[in-house]
Amino acid sequence: MAHRYHRADRNSVPKRGRVSNSARRRALWFVPGVALAAAAGVLALQTGSVAAPQPHSDEGGKRGPDAPAGLHLSTELPAGISVDNATGHTAVEARVHNRGKARTTGDTLSVFAFDGLRLRGVDGCEKLPKDQLAEGSNSGYRCAVDALDAGGVQRVGVRASYDLSKGGRICLVVTQGTGDTLVWQQGPVAFGTENPQPNAPRTPLLLGTAHQPDAKPGRPALADTGSYTRPLALFSGALVLMGGAAVHTARRPREARAG
Repeated sequence: MAHRYHRADRNSVPKRGRVSNSARRRALWFVPGVALAAAAGVLALQTGSVAAPQPHSDEGGKRGPDAPAGLHLSTELPAGISVDNATGHTAVEARVHNRGKARTTGDTLSVFAFDGLRLRGVDGCEKLPKDQLAEGSNSGYRCAVDALDAGGVQRVGVRASYDLSKGGRICLVVTQGTGDTLVWQQGPVAFGTENPQPNAPRTPLLLGTAHQPDAKPGRPALADTGSYTRPLALFSGALVLMGGAAVHTARRPREARAG
């Protein structure tokens, strides 16, 4: 049986080999679009999906009791970081915010690492010798905080290594000017996971989560009963209480020599 079809009016059918102007314009737009999409797909395959910037948090932070009334500096850490499972390297962006209404005149940020987290470098900051480290910390840096306008923020890049068999904590301490009056302290606060991923290229870690290196992948770990979530008491002179042990943050070399 012959195939039956509707016979269109011959004037409505374009002649073979001719392309209308509108079709040609659509083709000109379509081809570059396909090329761009293909290029984006190749880039995604090569580099992996692009992760959205991590939100930051002041979790574990508290204002110093003797902080000047007009000075309202605080810090933030990313809500999550990731560790390269091959090298153990990770990166953290610390932030110092001026929450006050007036411009600051320049202050000091100290960064300390504990346990399985060790600082490899902090952008624009001075490495502290062992005798100036906070008690219990394995590495530390001191940074000058610029004069910040009201609402201003200073970002500090932190490079570190993280031992996934131990877990680690970080502490940010802001002191007034070049003195030791505590303005703000965040931490020591943990970065950790309850779902290790040893076979993945990277292990994601969450701020404020006690690390569970022995947890089986894909299964929740038992709740941590250690000191990670204990509230910290803060005192003038940047005195920190960690598990009952008093810890002084580093004093500047010239202050130590003067004493």
